[in-house]
Amino acid sequence: MSFYKSGYFVPALSLMLFACMFKFDHAGVSWFWRERPTVAIVLAMMSALFWVLLFASLRKRSCP
Repeated sequence: MSFYKSGYFVPALSLMLFACMFKFDHAGVSWFWRERPTVAIVLAMMSALFWVLLFASLRKRSCP
C-alpha cells in the first residue's frame, strides 16, 4: 500500500495543518488559535495519533 493511499494520510495531514493555521487581517498575521490554544493542542495530538497509525499500518503491511 502506498503512503498517500492510506486512509490515515488525509486526516493526519489535515489535522496537522488545522493546528498550524494563521489568520490574516488588518492587524497583520496572527495564530488562528491564539484565544483557544487547547483546540490547537487537541488537533496536534489527534494528528500525531493518525501519523502513528499510518506508519504502523505501513510497517505491518511490509513485514512478511
